[in-house]
Amino acid sequence: MNNIWKYHYTNHEKNKDVLLDTISSCDFEIIKTHDDSISKSDYYLDRTRPYLNILMNDLKDFQQIMLDHYCCSEIHIIGAWFQQYNNSDVHNWHIHASCNISVVYFLELHNENDSTEFFDLSSRKSFQHYDGFS
Repeated sequence: MNNIWKYHYTNHEKNKDVLLDTISSCDFEIIKTHDDSISKSDYYLDRTRPYLNILMNDLKDFQQIMLDHYCCSEIHIIGAWFQQYNNSDVHNWHIHASCNISVVYFLELHNENDSTEFFDLSSRKSFQHYDGFS
């Protein structure tokens, strides 16, 4: 059984340009490995992530929903990063080890076919779960 949630980020349109500008001012790397080609990312950089402060201040209600759902008293974020892709980029299958929960936020998504693809271990099939910014 898949446990994928869609959360409506109320301030998406309001903060989109601010977040994009903040990300544009951040240091980044081009990631080229045998599996991946990512045009911009701060995944491997040991830097502050000012865009995360903007999001976390806005997402307190989402955090509370998660705490209530999982019967927890606190959330520990062990990693957060941005990735920006060009048309020829690829990010292959991978797992997020040592995590109970992974969150993906599409700040820009020009084609819904480019959304994250998930794999259902029970059915052994991949699927995408994206139906726009509601």
